Amino acid sequence: MESGSILDGQISASSEYPSHNLGHHAYQGRLHLQETLQRAGGWSARQVDASQWLQVNLGSPHWVTRLAIQGRNGYNQWVTKFNLQYSDRGVIFQYYREQGQIVK
Repeated sequence: MESGSILDGQISASSEYPSHNLGHHAYQGRLHLQETLQRAGGWSARQVDASQWLQVNLGSPHWVTRLAIQGRNGYNQWVTKFNLQYSDRGVIFQYYREQGQIVK
């Protein structure tokens, strides 16, 4: 996602924090994205609860071998806990597990 090979339209979210001058859009959930006058430097959900999600549509089956997360650039805002899910068609999602246990 950092390189831009995943297009903005392939990234969606449960909600986006409304802002008058900065966007907190789902596509800003990219690694190392810097804040500018037009963007917040990270995705922020509208609500602060465990039901918020960020989804990346890879377009076709891929092996994902690494995952990195970070907080919002320049602010003390970050996710402290998350679950990773995957789907082959975007309808039924499975939790990522290691040795039979959901990884949190």
